[in-house]
Amino acid sequence: MTAAPIFFDACSGIGCFHLGMRNEFTCIGAAEWDEELHSRYINAFNLDEKRMFGSVHGIIDTEKWKSAKQKMMGATMVAGFPCTPFSKSGKQTGINHKEGTVFWSLLKMMNDLNCPAFIFENVTNLLGEKHERSWKEMREELLEMGFSIDWEKIRVSDLGIPQNRNRVFLVGIKDGLKTEKTFFRKEFMEIKNKNYQRLDLLNLITDTQNLGIEMKKSHKEALIHWRDYFKWLQNDGKRGLIKSIAKPLWAMEAWHGDKDDISYYEIEKLQEIIDINNGKSLTLKQLKSCLPNSRESMDEKQLISLLPPYFRKICQGIGQNYSERASYALKSRRHMKNVRIHAGEDWIEWVEKLKEFKPSFQKLEWNIGNDLPRKSNAKNPLKEIKTMFKFNLIQFRSSGIRISRAKKWPTLVAIGQVPYVGTTLTRPSWKTLAKLQSIPENFINKNEALYGSDSEAIKRLGNAVNVEIIKEISSRLVSEFNSIITDSETF
Repeated sequence: MTAAPIFFDACSGIGCFHLGMRNEFTCIGAAEWDEELHSRYINAFNLDEKRMFGSVHGIIDTEKWKSAKQKMMGATMVAGFPCTPFSKSGKQTGINHKEGTVFWSLLKMMNDLNCPAFIFENVTNLLGEKHERSWKEMREELLEMGFSIDWEKIRVSDLGIPQNRNRVFLVGIKDGLKTEKTFFRKEFMEIKNKNYQRLDLLNLITDTQNLGIEMKKSHKEALIHWRDYFKWLQNDGKRGLIKSIAKPLWAMEAWHGDKDDISYYEIEKLQEIIDINNGKSLTLKQLKSCLPNSRESMDEKQLISLLPPYFRKICQGIGQNYSERASYALKSRRHMKNVRIHAGEDWIEWVEKLKEFKPSFQKLEWNIGNDLPRKSNAKNPLKEIKTMFKFNLIQFRSSGIRISRAKKWPTLVAIGQVPYVGTTLTRPSWKTLAKLQSIPENFINKNEALYGSDSEAIKRLGNAVNVEIIKEISSRLVSEFNSIITDSETF
């Protein structure tokens, strides 16, 4: 082991691994496939351009790598290799996906540099059943290379940071013992159980100095329309409505459940036919049997258009079947019938207006249990909504308008979907969100160019690793070097 530990920042992104490692290690090189980040990374971290590389695929065969190799020998390899092939939000193609092969390119780099250790990060789904074979092959290859390896799921919230981000961290050291789940056990448990100072999310995201971006007009209009629904919940003294709310609530069942409407369909009968068809598209006869008010002249395409969006693809034979679909639809239908009783004469107008919104605005994810929205006497509708959801987050997703408590921020993801803060109806700036990845504020202020535009910065943060977790791991990995590695010739 060299006197001054060095590391190679593969899949470097905006340098969160770098920030987490630099207290104990010196960066000797980095790789990032996105060329736009190259010069920004070099400037932010004062890295020699000769040791800034692009894609890791085939990297060891390039002349640039061969020229810089000698100075990078013995570097610890760190990487948050692409998670898309393993993520539940992706297609889960694993090592069959091009990005899934990044791991194997990292191993080639580690062999070429004679790396004494590594720290990797990925989504927890890497350990899931769907990727069992890939995960087994990865571990077997690392053991064969002479590493003892250990891994653990660590939530950012374990360190007192109010973000609901859970990732698996894989750590290894080349001690020749080739053990699993032993050498870093104590260290992982220390990290997870340490008494950290807890950050308050509301204080963080309601900073009046940096309110961020105002809510979109279309989002405001949707909330203003849903305001009447929220009032009906509030005015139900027996709290039956809030207790019966479907999760998720598919509010379009308000008209699909009206027996006089042309789009009325029989949920259980439709689901039964879908189950029998086992993935095949429904015939004209089958569709008509579930849509009793449909016109005789309608064809399959027209009939499917009458159904709510969550049944259309599966009826065409191109969606995934799941029995919960019918259950969600039935619960939503029952709930909307109960709401209708409380709404009275305002119901028909409210439903007709809801039809004008896009499908994702016709759904509601109520993630605050049986808590009711706060009551407000404000005459201005937006002020009223701010009071209703003063302590909540409001997120517009393809699955619906999600209302949740402002205790933990949802996992930062590359695809955006950043929630609004109910208190202000603004979306926090990327600088505020960067604190949820533990990026030092003084570093951000000196290196704003590294992050790019607001939308790019949010995407980068979603792909990044939490700095504080890497600090905790790297400081303990150095101790492992001192206690286990005593002779540089071991490598």
